[in-house]
Amino acid sequence: HFPDNIRPLEEMGYKYHYFYPASRTVNNKSQTGLAIFSKYPIADSARFKTMEGGHSEGFIYADIKFQNKIIRFFNTHLESIGMNRQDYGNVGNTETVKSIFGKLKTSYYLRSEQASELRQEMDRGPYPVIFSGDVDDVPNSYCYFKVRGNMQDAFLKKGLGLGRTFQFVSPTLRIDYLMADQRFKIDQFIKLNYKYSDYFAQMM
Repeated sequence: HFPDNIRPLEEMGYKYHYFYPASRTVNNKSQTGLAIFSKYPIADSARFKTMEGGHSEGFIYADIKFQNKIIRFFNTHLESIGMNRQDYGNVGNTETVKSIFGKLKTSYYLRSEQASELRQEMDRGPYPVIFSGDVDDVPNSYCYFKVRGNMQDAFLKKGLGLGRTFQFVSPTLRIDYLMADQRFKIDQFIKLNYKYSDYFAQMM
C-alpha cells in the first residue's frame, strides 16, 4: 500500500496538479498513473491513450501559466519490457531466453508506435514544450530520437557521469529523460539519489 503523495506535494507548494489514474490496486483503494504537479496555475490538460495491446499508461499534458505565458508540459510512461523476477533469475534457461526475446520484440514495436503518437502530439501544440518521462529505451534507440525530435536533452546539456536513471540491471541504463524546447536555456541538471523507487529522480 502506497501513501497518498498528492497532499504532501501540495504542502510543499505544488498547489496545482493534473493526475490521470491509469490503474487501481489494493482493493480499488490505491490509484497509480501519470501526474504533473505545478506551483503555477494549470490552464488546460489532456490525456491520450496509446495503441491497444500494450501496458503503457499513455501520455498527458498540462498547460501551465508562467509569467503571462503558457508552457506545455508532457509526461509519459511508454511500453516497458515487462521483465519479472523469474526472468532475471533464470537467464540461462532456454525457455526463459525465448520468453525474454519475445518480450523485447513486442515491447520494442509497441514503444516505437507510442513514441510516434507522442511526437505527433508534441509537434501539434501551439506552445513551447517541456518533456519528462519514462521512455523505457536507451539514448541510441529509435524511441529516444523520435521523442526527442529537435528538443534539448537536459542531461547532455548539463549532466555529469553516465546518467543512470534505473537502479537495477545495468549501472549505465538511462531510460528516463528531461527535455526542453530550443526556446529555453537549460541552466542545470541534477540526478537525485533518493531511493523513493527503483528509479532515480531528476531535476532540470
